[in-house]
Amino acid sequence: TVGGGAQANAAETAPTAAGAWTATGTGSVERKANASSTAASMTTGADVSAGNNRDSDDNAADFVARPTRQPQNRLATPEP
Repeated sequence: TVGGGAQANAAETAPTAAGAWTATGTGSVERKANASSTAASMTTGADVSAGNNRDSDDNAADFVARPTRQPQNRLATPEP
């Protein structure tokens, strides 16, 4: 579950769907760039550098399960 609040346990809606990232430990969840983003477009496609702006107040619709991790920090290339 992706959640927020004092203890990060207050999910907006239904939990984000589990994917390969939960079984193998090699992936992650990432906030979508837009409503049509997919795991493929966020990993290697058109949305790879499009930011993470999607927030419809529905976590199940706002996140994708990525097959591989791509950690980002303040030194990463800025995204819109």
